[in-house]
Amino acid sequence: MFSRVPFRFFSVFCLSFVFVPAIVTIGYAKLIIDADLQFDYAKSLFEDKAFEESIIEFNRFIYFFPENPKIEKAKFKIGMAYFHAARYSDAASAFSRLTQEHSNSVSTADAHFMLSQSHAGQGKIEQAMVDLHNLMTLS
Repeated sequence: MFSRVPFRFFSVFCLSFVFVPAIVTIGYAKLIIDADLQFDYAKSLFEDKAFEESIIEFNRFIYFFPENPKIEKAKFKIGMAYFHAARYSDAASAFSRLTQEHSNSVSTADAHFMLSQSHAGQGKIEQAMVDLHNLMTLS
């Protein structure tokens, strides 16, 4: 004869595959984030000194909104976040890329200055002086 306990367990187990997905999808909400929300979120993380998280979110902004006019600001903030996190080598790379990609921009001078600071943070004083010389040449 069949035992009632295993049969009830089997019934409950089978029915859970029917009802659980329905319950889970009832609470589903669609979330849409636009460029301004993403940038502001990344910026708020930076301002809260959550530098590693802000780097991730600024990179996400750049990935999802590559044509946005705030791309250059996001790249600069990434460099600043690396700098404030004492990741001077990464900061130097970020600022160097920024000076090359946006050479005719207003923030180029700031990027050159921060490139110098990043090299100084690494103990590369001669390179920091070369960076400042390049900045004077641009000015």
